[in-house]
Amino acid sequence: MKRLGVLCAITALITSCSFTLPGAPGPHASSFWAHPVPDTSFLCGGRHFVLDKEITWATKEMRETDGYITFPFTYQPRTTGNKKNDSIRGELLYRKGKEPRDLVVLIPGTGENISTEGSAEALAERGYDSVRFRSGIDIFDERLLDGKLALDEEELRGFIRIGKQRIRDRICDYVLSIHYFVLRMHYNRIGISGVSLGGIFAPLIGHQYPRTSSVLVMISGGDLPYILQNSTEGKIVSTRRRLEDLFLGTPERMWSVMREELQEVDPLRFAENTNASQMRIIANLWDQAVPFHSATALRDASRRPPLEVVIFPPGHYGSVLLLWVPIIRWMPLGSCPLCIYYPTYGKVQDFNVDFLTQTMPR
Repeated sequence: MKRLGVLCAITALITSCSFTLPGAPGPHASSFWAHPVPDTSFLCGGRHFVLDKEITWATKEMRETDGYITFPFTYQPRTTGNKKNDSIRGELLYRKGKEPRDLVVLIPGTGENISTEGSAEALAERGYDSVRFRSGIDIFDERLLDGKLALDEEELRGFIRIGKQRIRDRICDYVLSIHYFVLRMHYNRIGISGVSLGGIFAPLIGHQYPRTSSVLVMISGGDLPYILQNSTEGKIVSTRRRLEDLFLGTPERMWSVMREELQEVDPLRFAENTNASQMRIIANLWDQAVPFHSATALRDASRRPPLEVVIFPPGHYGSVLLLWVPIIRWMPLGSCPLCIYYPTYGKVQDFNVDFLTQTMPR
């Protein structure tokens, strides 16, 4: 892998990130590499990013099929010592053929190599270029609590704010990367599809990036404090118990502080600006990691886009079986709450293809 100059200077008010592409890998991919590198700026999360040079392309790992070329890449906007949070990895599936071009962005959950498996290929076969990110994120770091005997309110806020900033950073990492591909390849429409944690990021990215045409939220939703307070996911449970044990105030006050601090990065905050006809939420009624309430909360705050229901007792992590096993999902017909639900079959790849071909038809 050839790595050309990486520059990411972070100041108090301005973050400047540069992108550099290596030389063309060969004539079979010349149409992709012929596009000029963009040189422009972008505002994300109140911070100003300059795009001109920086992404690292793994040209030796490039793969080619009859219909598209897969370009692995890495983007590292910062160096804090947490490898998972400092960089994002992914693959661009670039179709062979003429413009116009549309781009679908797949945002993973914590199972970063599982939750989007097969979807990019299925979408490429339907005529869409795809970016499949393969990067999760550590939001709350329990190690920051080591050695502490108690937490007062300001210390609790400080801990939450570190996690909140990590969410902001990752949103802008995604947005900046998407913007780079849009400027370079002149994409017309952008679709965002997120699973689990990626489903929380998807509407936030859609809000930050105005060119987004459609948003699909799968096995996820909004109301972050509710998720943190009720989830059975192992890391969340562990962090929750540590905070409850250390906080000097009442549990009610702790969750009030949590809600105040996380409001800025909660999908519910921006949901009312959503175009309901261009959004869909798919949730598992039996989900205990991201409770079903989160999906209904996001639906109700988002001008009631369609909410499809999966009834799958294995719950959140059992939903990975949907990558290989078709399952019934109940789709609304008509305007809810007076809608009628009817069953259909499909896997996660089918969920993506069905939604994108409806909201961004080729």
